[in-house]
Amino acid sequence: MCAQVNQLAGKVVGLPKQLPVVQGGWEYIGVDFITGMPISLGGNDCIVAFMDHFSKCAHVLPCIETIHAAEFAQ
Repeated sequence: MCAQVNQLAGKVVGLPKQLPVVQGGWEYIGVDFITGMPISLGGNDCIVAFMDHFSKCAHVLPCIETIHAAEFAQ
């Protein structure tokens, strides 16, 4: 029964990729948007979190949920 419902049954899976080796902080980061927040006095309704994968340090900034990519890059 398990072999019938398992999607990987009979398929050849490739080798896993190595994770990048980071030499210092802020070389490899993650960006997360936390949405659905109540609107603040400054008009922000979203939080953007920048996470450094090396030191596990995070920078959190207020944002608006309807921001465009060009505005976010600035």
